[in-house]
Amino acid sequence: EILAYTKSFWDACNNKQYYPRVIKALGDHWEALGERTATDLAASYNAYCSSQSDNGLTPPHPNSWICSHGFLNSTEDSNARATHYDVDG
Repeated sequence: EILAYTKSFWDACNNKQYYPRVIKALGDHWEALGERTATDLAASYNAYCSSQSDNGLTPPHPNSWICSHGFLNSTEDSNARATHYDVDG
């Protein structure tokens, strides 16, 4: 089941790096993925990579993103690390 899921993720993934590590990451974090389909997971990863690239950052390898549970973050929060100053006071 994990191998079929991995293949579906890989087919839809735009940043194809370290396939064996992706297999391991998906296996290690299988429970955390919940009901996400492989194509939904790949779409989230691709959106995150696009957001990172648009901000001049290097996107993480897919296995790193999976291991850090990047799929739990929304792409709208991708700038959350930016400093925001309160200038009203």
